[in-house]
Amino acid sequence: MENLQAVIDRNMAEAQHDRWSNDKNMQTMFIEDAVLAFAIKKDIEEKDFERAAKRLERQDTAILEQIVVAVKDDFDADESFIGTGKDFVFFNLGVELR
Repeated sequence: MENLQAVIDRNMAEAQHDRWSNDKNMQTMFIEDAVLAFAIKKDIEEKDFERAAKRLERQDTAILEQIVVAVKDDFDADESFIGTGKDFVFFNLGVELR
């Protein structure tokens, strides 16, 4: 889950960036996005795809897209996974990628 971890790391780094030092709302948003990505990563690792899908249902477009593309890329890179990352995202998380 290297790509999904990168989403977590990027959002945490963005939350700590100087440009947001006076904007607590933006800092909070990036931290919440990182926490969400981490929770979905754990759900997938525990094979609780239903919980991961429910978490995604409630998200805005930006973080949703970051997470599903990262998951797709992670499963595309996983040689032990039979199928495509796009299939995984559709059948397990309920998101169709085009």
